[in-house]
Formats: sequence, C-alpha cells, structure tokens
Amino acid sequence: MIITAKDDSHSEDNGKVSYYRQTFKINKNILYPLFNESLIHNKWVKSTMQMEPGYIFKRIK
Repeated sequence: MIITAKDDSHSEDNGKVSYYRQTFKINKNILYPLFNESLIHNKWVKSTMQMEPGYIFKRIK
C-alpha cells in the first residue's frame, strides 16, 4: 500500500508545497512501514529518515 500526501503547511519552507509518500506492507489488518520517499525535482527519492521497524498501525474495529 502506498500513501501519498501533500504538505502545504507553509511553516518552515517559505510556502513551498512538498509531496511525500510512504510505502507499507499489509498483513492481517496491520500496516508495516517499509520506506518513505519525497518528490524532489519531479523524481521520487527515498528518504534517509525512516520509521522505526517496530512502529506498526493496527486496524481498530
């Protein structure tokens, strides 16, 4: 699963809009983070900052 988001908060980068996406693996209603990417010069570049491997998202019913 890939989640793409737009950051237009304008708080730190003088109004520049940035895009990023996070890739997750889905297994039995749990999302496991794989890697993050940022859109730089119209190309997706893997981020050096990663989520902790033990950080998972569980579905709440």
